[in-house]
Amino acid sequence: FSSEVGVRKPHPQIFTDALRKVGVDAARAVFVGDRVREDVQGPQRLGMRAVLTREWRQEDDPGAADAVIQRLGELPAVVDRLAAGAQAADTYNEVTS
Repeated sequence: FSSEVGVRKPHPQIFTDALRKVGVDAARAVFVGDRVREDVQGPQRLGMRAVLTREWRQEDDPGAADAVIQRLGELPAVVDRLAAGAQAADTYNEVTS
């Protein structure tokens, strides 16, 4: 994909182009990767959630990842938890606005 866009992670354009292609707003997207700088910090700058996987490689510091998983099989439960948290925040914002 980076060869199509002309930039590599963590450049914001690669994430915005991917979001546009799938028709998803950054606030409703979760990016999964195994590198903190490219796969956590990059997408979070655009408002995406980021999940760090340690299945293929170990980062000493997970940084500010929204979640850390050991295997991709853990991802559905993490996405459900992140979505529930976002819905709770949306409800809170509606009530307090």
